[in-house]
Amino acid sequence: RHATGRGRPYCVVLQTSLNLQIKGSLLTWLQRDCTVEQPALPPFLRNKLAQAIVAIVKREYPRVWPNFFIELVAAAGTGPGLADMFVRIMVAVDEDVISLDIPRSAGETKLSMHLKDSMREQGITEVAGAWYNLTQLYKSSRPELAAFVLGSCARYVHWIDIGLVANDKFIPLLSQLMDWQHSSLRAAATDVLIEVVSKRMEPTAKINLVQQLNVVDAMERLSSNLVAAAGANKAAAAAGPCMKANASAAGTAAAANAQALHDDEELLGKYAKLLATLAGEVMDALKRVENVIISFTVAGLGVDDEAGRDAGAAAQTANRLLDSLTRAVLTAFCSGLDTISMPLVPFISAYVARLRALVKRGQQLPAAAQMHLQVGHALDSSMAVSCQQQAN
Repeated sequence: RHATGRGRPYCVVLQTSLNLQIKGSLLTWLQRDCTVEQPALPPFLRNKLAQAIVAIVKREYPRVWPNFFIELVAAAGTGPGLADMFVRIMVAVDEDVISLDIPRSAGETKLSMHLKDSMREQGITEVAGAWYNLTQLYKSSRPELAAFVLGSCARYVHWIDIGLVANDKFIPLLSQLMDWQHSSLRAAATDVLIEVVSKRMEPTAKINLVQQLNVVDAMERLSSNLVAAAGANKAAAAAGPCMKANASAAGTAAAANAQALHDDEELLGKYAKLLATLAGEVMDALKRVENVIISFTVAGLGVDDEAGRDAGAAAQTANRLLDSLTRAVLTAFCSGLDTISMPLVPFISAYVARLRALVKRGQQLPAAAQMHLQVGHALDSSMAVSCQQQAN
């Protein structure tokens, strides 16, 4: 594309034979130079190659090149070099075609929708399988590459079939990686879970999803670890050399693990975001289910009807999940670390507002909720004092 003298762009239409020659050269480069590790092709050249291939995909998929994603997945399984290029190409597809976070013209938006629809029909299932297989393959030997794979996966979760990632293979892998020794993998797995939990769906489906993820108990354990991370840092600063020398082996290991968490602020922030997202999504789903129950009551249907019973069961499950997640949020909030506390404040404020609304309706709160309401009052007072101090 070039600019005319008037500043308007025009495109040069190449002959079909020249198009094929350029396409063949790019694929030869991909297969020849991206499989060699010594010397490795520089990352910026790999990115440019990925963008050039995606420029062809924009023109040829699916009409001319219907098997592009299937061929790409097959190539990714042949070695780490092409696995890396698989990720770069999927990132380029998202950035250059699909993502509507980037301002696009009407024609580009139409192309984005067409490509997504085509991928849903053929390709995205294989791509999701590659995300899982490559992460599993490289999580120990090349954790940075495995994290790179999950990073591309997180870009697609919001529009693909949720069952491609929220299944009995992928979710246990993500849960395992959240406790992995490599921090970049832990962070990448957390990002994917955040996208899974944030995906828009009906409230009952969302409640069932969170329950099936089986991460609520893990969030409670994680909250305790976050508090331990803060405590380990303070204890290390206050303890003398003799106290450190006399620490037990188990205590030393626990402190080391907590300190490792504390030292990675980005990871702590992601954990807090996941916790806040889980709690916020469950509370929102609960509100919507409660509105359904109220509608049934107004219509005179009652909870004995099948739909009413389903809504009541969903509300009970959501209340149980929300209680556990709220405990985890409040525990993590007490860590004293801004990196952890700040992402949790919006949920705490919304949760306290919900409790106040329930009290105004005359609903009796459980003892735990009454305590949470008192914590909310204290938090509001603390934030008001802080704002006043900043103003002065």
